[in-house]
Parts: sequence; C-alpha cells; structure tokens
Amino acid sequence: MSRYPDPRTTARRVRQRGVAWGFTRVSEELRRPTYPLSEAAGWQVEKVRRLVRRASSDHRASPTGADVVAVYEYTAGNISFDFASFLVFAEAFARRQGKRTVFVVLAPRDEPRFPNPELQAAYTVDSQEWRLTNILIPLMQLHPATVGYAIVPDARGIDAFLDGALVYPPRLSSTFSPLGPDEDVLPTMRATDFTGLRAPAQAVRYVDEWRKHVGITDPMVVITLRQRTYDPLRNSDLPQWLAFADWVRTQGYAPVFVTDTDAAWSRIDGLDDYVVMHEAPWNLRLRMALYQAAYVNFFFSNGPGALAWLNRDVNYVFFTPVNEASLHASTEAIEQFGLKVGQERFDFAQPAQVFSWQTDTVEHIRDEFLRIVTTIDECRKRPTEQTADVDPPVVAGMTELAWVCPDHGAPLTFDGGWRCPHGCGFPVSNSVARFLGEDSYSLSFGVQWSKWPKTQLDSHTGTTVTRDRLRATLGPALFDGLAGMRVLEVGCGPGRFTEVLLAEGAFVCSVDMSVAIDANVANCPASEQHVAAQADATNLPLADGQFDLVLALGVIQHTPDPDVTMAHLSRHAAPGGWLVIDHYGTGIVHHLRAARAYRAVLRRMDADRAMEATDRLYRRWSPVHRRARSYTARKALVLLSPIVYYDEAWPQLDAEQKQEWGLLDTHDSLTDFYKHRRSAGQLRSLFERLGLLDVSVRLVGLVLVAKGRRRP
Repeated sequence: MSRYPDPRTTARRVRQRGVAWGFTRVSEELRRPTYPLSEAAGWQVEKVRRLVRRASSDHRASPTGADVVAVYEYTAGNISFDFASFLVFAEAFARRQGKRTVFVVLAPRDEPRFPNPELQAAYTVDSQEWRLTNILIPLMQLHPATVGYAIVPDARGIDAFLDGALVYPPRLSSTFSPLGPDEDVLPTMRATDFTGLRAPAQAVRYVDEWRKHVGITDPMVVITLRQRTYDPLRNSDLPQWLAFADWVRTQGYAPVFVTDTDAAWSRIDGLDDYVVMHEAPWNLRLRMALYQAAYVNFFFSNGPGALAWLNRDVNYVFFTPVNEASLHASTEAIEQFGLKVGQERFDFAQPAQVFSWQTDTVEHIRDEFLRIVTTIDECRKRPTEQTADVDPPVVAGMTELAWVCPDHGAPLTFDGGWRCPHGCGFPVSNSVARFLGEDSYSLSFGVQWSKWPKTQLDSHTGTTVTRDRLRATLGPALFDGLAGMRVLEVGCGPGRFTEVLLAEGAFVCSVDMSVAIDANVANCPASEQHVAAQADATNLPLADGQFDLVLALGVIQHTPDPDVTMAHLSRHAAPGGWLVIDHYGTGIVHHLRAARAYRAVLRRMDADRAMEATDRLYRRWSPVHRRARSYTARKALVLLSPIVYYDEAWPQLDAEQKQEWGLLDTHDSLTDFYKHRRSAGQLRSLFERLGLLDVSVRLVGLVLVAKGRRRP
C-alpha cells in the first residue's frame, strides 16, 4: 500500500475546503512530514532557509539574534570570577570574525569535575546555585557585548542554540570545558578587541550616594581582602594591610575595605575603625561601581580582581606572588590567563593597571602605591588633544548642557576638552566633542557623507525638499513650535535636518558616531545655538531629561538593537518633551527584492571598495530604469534592480540632482551594517512600554514615523 495520498482525494478536498486549506496542509507537511517525499522536500527547504539566514543581513548568525553563541559549562568546577575572562575572550573572538554581540548558553556538566576533594567540598550543589545567580549572571549584566543568556538543564539543551550559529569556543565538544582563555585569541588580544566590564549608571549613582552618606571626601583607596578557608595560601596578610591603611590615611586618602569571606555575615577583626562597604560582596554592580570610583584599588590574589583587569577605567595594583602549593597561584594557573610570571601588566592593560609579584608587606604596598600615584598623575597631566583653540561661542554652546562621562556617568568639566573626575579625557577638535573613534558599523556612513556632504541640503539644492520632509515628520504643530526648543538630533549626518532646525530657531545638539559629524559642522558651524559631538546613540555623554525634542531620522534601524536605542533616547527627553523617530517598515516586497543579495556581499567589503561597487551598479542599472516606460516594467525593476532610482519623485529636483540622490541612497541601502524592520504595531507597543504619552505611528513617504511625549 502506497504511503502517499491519493491525488484525486487531495484535489477533491482542496475544492471542498478551499485553496487556503491546501497551502496550510502543504506547509504543515513540510514542517511535520508524514511522507518520505515531503520529508526530503522539507529537508531541502530547511537547507535553503539556513543558507538564507547566514547570507541575509536581516538575520544574525544565531537563532538568539546575537552574532556569537558562547557555551559555558558552569559545573566544571569553575563557577567563579574566571567567567569574566570567558566573556571577554568570547567577545574578542567575535570581533575577529567581524561581529560584536555575544549570547551565552550556561550548561551543567552531567558529571561535575573538580581537580581536588577540597574544591569539591567548597562547590556544593547549593553553592553552585548561589554562585550561578550571584556571580555568573551579574557578570553578564556588566558586560555590554553580552545581549542575553540561557540556562539549559543538560548538554542536550545546547543544540537548540547552535543551529547556524558562530560558536565559541570554536572547538566545542561534549568533553570541552572552557576553564581558561582560548589560545588562538589570547596571544594577540588588545584593548580594542573588547568593551570590557562596566558598572551600570544607576550603580555609579548609588555608590556616589553611599560615599556621601559615610562622609568620604578624600580620594578612595579600595582594598579587597581575602579571608577564606579554601586555599588559605592566597589570603591577605591582614596586619600589613591595616598598617598600610593607617599610613595612606595620613597621606590624604580614604581607605575603604571590601571583605571576601566564607560566611556572609562574618566580621574580620580589626576593621571596626575603618570604612567597609558590606554591600559589595553581595552586589557585583555596586562592587564594580566602587572599583570605578576609587582612585586606586588593591588586591591580593583575589578572584574578584578580574573585575578590575577587564575594566580599562579601573586603576589597580594586584599582588599575586607565585605559590606552587596553591591551586590558583601556581605558575601554570597564572599563565593560563595569559600573564607571564614577572610581567607587569596585561598586553591590553592601561598604564595604571599593574601586577606586583611581591608579598603583601606594608613596605611593598607603600612602594607600589607611590609608584602608581606617579603614573596616575602623569596620565592626568597629559594635555587634552585638540587641533585648535575652541572658539568662545562653541564653549558657551557646549556648557549650556550637562555632560556626563559615558563610561562612569560622572559629571564632566571643561578645560579645553571634557574631563571626568575618574581621569577620563575627551578632546574637542574641529569644534566637535569626541567621545569615541570611528566604529566599525558606521564606517560606510562616514565615507558616504564625506563624498556627498551637501547633496540633501536645501541650501545646496535650492528647494524645500528637506524642510517639507521634516514638517511632515514632526507635524505642523511641533514644527511651528521649534523656535527656542532644545533639540537633540541623533544620527545627524552632514546636517540635512540640522540646517532646517537652526533656521527655525531651535538650539541643536547634533550627534553622530561617524566622521559625518565633521561634515555637519562644516555645513552648520558650531556656535552658541549649535553644538556637536561624536558619540554612540546608545551611550550618549549627556545627562538625562535635557531636551524638548529628541529626533532620530534615518538612524534607529541601523543600530545593533533598535529597541535598546529607542529606550536610551527616550530618557533624554525632558518631562513633557517629545521623542520622534523614523524606522523601516515591514512588507513582503522587501523579502523579494534582489537588492538583499547584493547587500549581503557589499556590506562585508571595506568602505572604499563598497563605494566603488555601488557606483558601478548604479551606472549599469540606471539606463535600464530610464528605458522602462510601462507600469509593469517599473514594478518588475523594483524587485530586480539593486539601485535606488528617482524618476518621478521630487519634481523640485533636476535630473543631475536626482542622479546624485540616487547614487547616495543606493550606497546607503546596500552597505549599511544593520538594517532592521519594525511594524507599526511593534513601534507603538514599544513607545507605550516606555511610558510615552500621545503615541502615534504613521507612514511618511516610505518609512514609519513614531512620535511620543514623555510624561510631564
């Protein structure tokens, strides 16, 4: 008897139940095949789906939405601060592949493996669960490149996250346990390979409040003590550290202790007369914020020292004398993390991040303290880089706003450049405050706006195309009220909308992460009315709640996570202020266009090659568009052609201007690193979740415009 259905029966059922039922049945058969032929077809469909997923820019490499899936076996006797190193190495691995984000899968080993009975006794089941919740998970929250995690019950649960994914460690197997860094990553790792760990802004504020509460006004010297029964050879010499604390207090510094002990509420004798932050061992966010706020930190073979190693804004001296009798202080254990015995600092470390191989006697501690004080002072004395003196009107405009350190959240002071109380310095050059260098995913935009700096400016075209677009986006009421408003323009580019905002009388802070910001100030010079900054849209160096209007046009869909970007921008609107963004919508036509295949190739090229390639594509396809006269031919070209061609659009523009716009937008559409899409319902739902009022989402031209007002 045949395993296949009778064709005549199938045809009769389709006639009775409709074509829709037939499509549903075929689709169900492909998903859950019951016949050999459809099983084979379903397998082929899945193969194609995987290939498309890998090639498409609208899908990341993994089902999680992250670039890399990192697998960590957390019961392999390593539920500790070593996990911080694992996160950073995973990110470094991702960056080598041209990626940025990491999704972590935590999986238990079927049979936990411990190097000795002592460690096994320390890692009870309850202890493992506690460390998982209070060490591993918070570490991921301190790591900006980690965008999510999953905890699976056994090794089999890992498979659901690996389909089509770029996996770290690359040699993942059932027997592999990532106890240390990957030898392929470590030897050449530099500070640019990872973002590091960073305390959230709220934790930074809490530590500032705590500091005021306990009455600390002097620079803090934070000492992390280790007093544990497990591996006691690594414990701190308490009398020596107390003697140092007494001495450093006489030098005008405030010693603060953090205690790592076996029992949660156990007190260390002798600390009653000193400030102890008891919350730090419990809360890694506060501990990280405390380390960032300290003038210098001291450790003695402490696991939590990894928080300092992997944060480039933390000054530290780490005492780690070699002791072969200790499991974690042996030469082998130390070199496992890429540090040779006697080496003063990691290759990726900052000048005030030092390893000392001496014992923790008070004499040695004092010497290291004096040495690192000299280093810190030298770093702070370095002049802030700038190409020329900043004009007084520019200074006046900048100081109108409250600026904060993007790394620490601390207020910045201006002395020709912006300075953070923690030692960070941010230069002002070409009238632009620089809070980051060129980022990888913004390179194409930088090249694009360097080539076409004036193309879309109304002052250049002699039209009102951009003004009309901005008025339609904001709505007549908001547009007519721009005079006197504070406007934060994110993703400003060369100033297309900036010049309109300024002409309407707004005070404008223009922000872009690419070198397009230089074209912006060239077209719209910085002044008391206009300030500019090169910064990341998801980590702006501006205090919250300062702007009547936060405007982001043509940028949200090109950021790594649009939802995160919109949430961050909404905080910068003042009470009663507006957030207005545009975003690519969804639609079947997008998925059918051949341009997606072209973009899958072009976005992987370097910026200059991609520019040349898009120029060639436009030259070859534009004659085809010109010859297409019928409605059918033009609609077909929408699917087949990779270029953006303007024929009937914008009658205000002449033929040469339309060609220039077409070239620009072709490059824009084929080389952007990220291209996300959202439906109107998704945008509305997000704005409402952000607590915005008077939310509206409408189609303006070819994009969705979302508007919402922050609660007064």
